[in-house]
Amino acid sequence: MPTLPVVPTTITVHLGMPDSNAPNVTIPFTSYIKNVASHELYPTWPESALRANIMAQISFALNRIYTEYYPSRGYNYNITNSTAVDQIVEYGTSAEAVERTDRIASVKKNADGSGTLVFESGATLNFSQAKSM
Repeated sequence: MPTLPVVPTTITVHLGMPDSNAPNVTIPFTSYIKNVASHELYPTWPESALRANIMAQISFALNRIYTEYYPSRGYNYNITNSTAVDQIVEYGTSAEAVERTDRIASVKKNADGSGTLVFESGATLNFSQAKSM
């Protein structure tokens, strides 16, 4: 029987460029993905595009963890929050809880370009300054 990949419970994020003197924070992996998604995706995108991008964000983070990209270079973290090399994470902000089995029920768009994904469970995921592609 094939072994399934294990998704870690936490990820350690360096809050700056790799060589910068910035703090490291360890956060739940699911919170990390929710945070990345809420800063990189637009609520005007089709659900299939949102799902594909979230899968890519998960894949990218797992690649950084399981290849030991930063630890193999002498760093004591898994990923940075710098968009120059990794994915954006704004520490101190969080998205509402959204489970991976939760389906998108609707997208609410605001006049300023921001929006909210509403899931069947009632959970929401807010997007600020969203733009149509």
